Amino acid sequence: MPLKLQIPKEISKKLTTLYNRAEHLTAYLNQTEFTITIKFKRVSQKELETNFTEIRDWIEALEKSPFEVEFQEIAYRSLGRQRMPYLLTMNQEEFLRQLSKVKRFEKHLSLVDKTLLAFPQTKGLLQTRAKLLME
Repeated sequence: MPLKLQIPKEISKKLTTLYNRAEHLTAYLNQTEFTITIKFKRVSQKELETNFTEIRDWIEALEKSPFEVEFQEIAYRSLGRQRMPYLLTMNQEEFLRQLSKVKRFEKHLSLVDKTLLAFPQTKGLLQTRAKLLME
């Protein structure tokens, strides 16, 4: 069975999906912090032994990517201590910058503020359906 490693391209795709769901706007409207956390699947000793080159290439790709990946050392019986990807955490600014959507987000915020100023009764609707602002 092939390994399911989260490569940078898949991470970017996941970020795009989150953006398209307008979760960052929902957080803004609800005045909550927007943070993305992606936990990497722990690679078993058998997977590491069987797919060492593929895993090494994956780690190198993550290290070269624009993402700040947190690594942890894992002790494997036959391979000793190995530095493996553990967690990727991203705040709203990093999220928007990765997707090159900072200016678009600023436009959305302006639209939110203007809409709420003119129609304060729409706040509840926008909080539950923030994606409407992106269409």
